Amino acid sequence: MDRRFVADGFIRQLDMSRRSYRKDILRVGHWRVGQDDWHVTKDTLQEIAKNFESGRSRRLDCPVVWNHSNDVRDRIGMVESVAVEGDTLVANFSIPEGVDESLLVNSGGVSVEVRENFCDGLGNSYPIMLTHVGIVNHPVVPGQGEFKRLMSLDAIKKNEGQSKMRYATRRLTINGKPTAFTRQLAEGDVAAPDETVSDAPPAP
Repeated sequence: MDRRFVADGFIRQLDMSRRSYRKDILRVGHWRVGQDDWHVTKDTLQEIAKNFESGRSRRLDCPVVWNHSNDVRDRIGMVESVAVEGDTLVANFSIPEGVDESLLVNSGGVSVEVRENFCDGLGNSYPIMLTHVGIVNHPVVPGQGEFKRLMSLDAIKKNEGQSKMRYATRRLTINGKPTAFTRQLAEGDVAAPDETVSDAPPAP
């Protein structure tokens, strides 16, 4: 059964048999990747987020894998959405119930695989594309935050009487179509200048 999920992230239609998480996956900075240097700017993050959404609209997927494996047996989940928050790229992803959650929270964090001049099977080209997120022991980007478990709308409604919730919505145009991304504001969170704050998530 499909339900809408939202918590510290974006509203999506997710399978109730899967658990959903939110995680910072990349940050502005100068990073050493193998023998190469990668200078990541906010423009880099925004380009990755824009191309990810374009790919998702064309039914491309972005798996979550153990390490940086290309073996399908090491595929453990799916990146559902990404967004730039300040100097950080944040992802929502889903993991099947059978995966041991402790392996996630006890890992070193995540590492992204991105490809420049990526071309999909339909012939669409992207300057830079997020192709997978790896759960790793030694991420290139240090000082990452925790894996945050997302709540179902049922759990949110149950808690609404205990604390007032606020939501921040960012509206973008992707492939000529207006698209809205909503995240729940945690206590103390501040909405970005291009986000609209409301007391309830917008209707799907």
